[in-house]
Amino acid sequence: LEGLAGALSIAGPGRLAEAARKLGRAAALRRSVGAPLPAGERHDVDRITARLRAALGEPEFAGSFAAGERDPGEGPAGQPAGSGERELGDHFPGALGGRARVEPAAQRLHPLGHADQPEPAAQPGHPRV
Repeated sequence: LEGLAGALSIAGPGRLAEAARKLGRAAALRRSVGAPLPAGERHDVDRITARLRAALGEPEFAGSFAAGERDPGEGPAGQPAGSGERELGDHFPGALGGRARVEPAAQRLHPLGHADQPEPAAQPGHPRV
């Protein structure tokens, strides 16, 4: 989202408030999962933030940023996004401190391929059974 905010910040005056909302949304998502902004991205985000503050003015930037923090955003295919916990827990089960509400994707997959394909050695009559 921070990268998208950067692109929107140079797309023209009509996209500046949207860019500030994206930064706010990214900050809220990072806080919700305890994932701080990596140090390597801090300079870029600070530059984008400064560009938006200068173009919008502090009051409008702060309002748009705050609106982004409150906005649940959109998920895949334009569907309203949830808390992000299901998706995050699916891919990074440790990120939720053991609170993942779904089985991690890696555990659903069979070690030799697809989850719907039984392991050959588990089939009756297989020489390793």
